[in-house]
Amino acid sequence: LILGLTPPPSLAVTASECNASGVYLFTNATTNVSSCLECPPNFYCPAASHLLRSCPSLASSPPSSPSPASCTCPPDTYFANISGTLHCAPCTSCAPGTSRLNACPSGATIDSVTCTACPPATEGVGVAPVCTSCRAGTYAPGSSAV
Repeated sequence: LILGLTPPPSLAVTASECNASGVYLFTNATTNVSSCLECPPNFYCPAASHLLRSCPSLASSPPSSPSPASCTCPPDTYFANISGTLHCAPCTSCAPGTSRLNACPSGATIDSVTCTACPPATEGVGVAPVCTSCRAGTYAPGSSAV
């Protein structure tokens, strides 16, 4: 059986034959013929569930993904459990005059961003991991770029 193709009626499968992870049971409503299909991108298909499940909003996954762990949030977001539902939530944005000590990598499950004030005569843009010397014609009293 080739995944992704609807088989002729003689090759139709039953739910018990479609137990592998990364595939789901599809039944054509017109012909009532069932087949095992590869789980498409942005979905996951657990073993023995026969179901196609969507990754959380904004998350993506490769084809044939077997579990929600295959879903990843885009950069600068993390998986947040809000009222029992996973969402890709934005990571902390650091204010101007600060730098970001930690990144918020793709696939993060916590907001790991820590902001720190830049020392005098330096500036930060809030997304860079370091503070830089003030540009010509600017100054930074205390820790705020002006």
